[in-house]
Amino acid sequence: MLMSVAEIARNAGVYPELAGARVLVTGVLSTRGIDLVRAFGEHGCRMVLQVPEISPEIDALLSHVAETALEIHVHHDPLDTAEEAVRFTQAASRHFGGFDIVVNLIALDLSDLRGLSGLDEIEDMLAERLQAAARTTGVAANRMGLT
Repeated sequence: MLMSVAEIARNAGVYPELAGARVLVTGVLSTRGIDLVRAFGEHGCRMVLQVPEISPEIDALLSHVAETALEIHVHHDPLDTAEEAVRFTQAASRHFGGFDIVVNLIALDLSDLRGLSGLDEIEDMLAERLQAAARTTGVAANRMGLT
């Protein structure tokens, strides 16, 4: 009985349907996305990661994921504009023939609201901040629809 409970506990949270899934994750930093990327890797996904920083935490993450993921490609170029996001996503989509999962990690902080006086300014700030992620998602979704 104890062994069967231990076996169930060991396999809790395992999703076999993710094995081999083609995953794009943008905006991975040492402060966000590490557990998400690690989990995709441990499920045997094929991943393209956009990691705009290099740090010891990121190096440790990439070393771990390289051992567990089916395939991994890391890009350190920032995606500051919608055009950069489109070019990056198109190139990444061609590599895998599309994606099954797309995750865009974006940091928003209360300090981003300082100095903004009205809802229009807040909406403009959010639109600007989310523009690259929205274009990334749009390009990937278009490719998903084609495949």
